[in-house]
Amino acid sequence: MTESTAPETGLATTTEAAKPGETRVVVIDGKEAAATAPGGDAGAHGMSHATPEGEVAGGNIKSVLEPPSIAESVRAPLSKDRAALLSPIGRKIAGMVGRPVSEWGLLGEGDVVHGHMLLLDLQSGEKVRGLDGHKIGEGRLYANLRNLPEGLTTGDTIEQVLGG
Repeated sequence: MTESTAPETGLATTTEAAKPGETRVVVIDGKEAAATAPGGDAGAHGMSHATPEGEVAGGNIKSVLEPPSIAESVRAPLSKDRAALLSPIGRKIAGMVGRPVSEWGLLGEGDVVHGHMLLLDLQSGEKVRGLDGHKIGEGRLYANLRNLPEGLTTGDTIEQVLGG
């Protein structure tokens, strides 16, 4: 056990030697705090993994799933937003929606519908029903009708506005 004074705070500290990556209790000015020794396995952004005893449902972990690569997880910024504004329907309704396109609830190629959604096809102007698990196909772009004004999306109003 080592007793010292923390240079940043001037508080008295007491620590026990810890193995790399091991979490120990540290007493700082009479109060306990957790501290992890540097080294050992590191997770996202260099954070230490919790010990199996301190992790909810931890222990007996067989493998760690790798996160997607940067190229897979980051698409061209604002590509769906730009496509929506340039689509035939997006051009016509943008002023009536009164919200930034980033709030339209856009779903594009490769996105998966979670739950039950009513969508507006931004290429054809048709209202469609999306069911849980449906993967949006190539070249398709939809806006979530719940994110658009109710007065615009109820019944056949959108069809009349679009001239259909």
